Amino acid sequence: NGAAILQAVERGLELPKDQWPRLERPKRYDRDPDYEDRLKRLKKTRDRLMEQWDLRPGVVCANQLLAEIARTRPSSLAELGAVEGLRQWQLRTFGKALLEAL
Repeated sequence: NGAAILQAVERGLELPKDQWPRLERPKRYDRDPDYEDRLKRLKKTRDRLMEQWDLRPGVVCANQLLAEIARTRPSSLAELGAVEGLRQWQLRTFGKALLEAL
């Protein structure tokens, strides 16, 4: 109901600013000059694996996950396995190739 929404907004506006809800800012990363190159290599590797296994890109490894791998720069399968969002079957099947791309 529209009236209930308006009342909720009015109640919110009556609060002092220091009690307003705050949005969490996304993680900030230090500028890494090699990040883009690593990401490009990971995407090329993903595209090669995609063709080799006849899978869609997001199934092999989604762009967001590739970006996280490029940012964190894992140097072992154990470190790669700790990247949030990477599934065990992806680690077993594509992990070595992804590490080589870094």
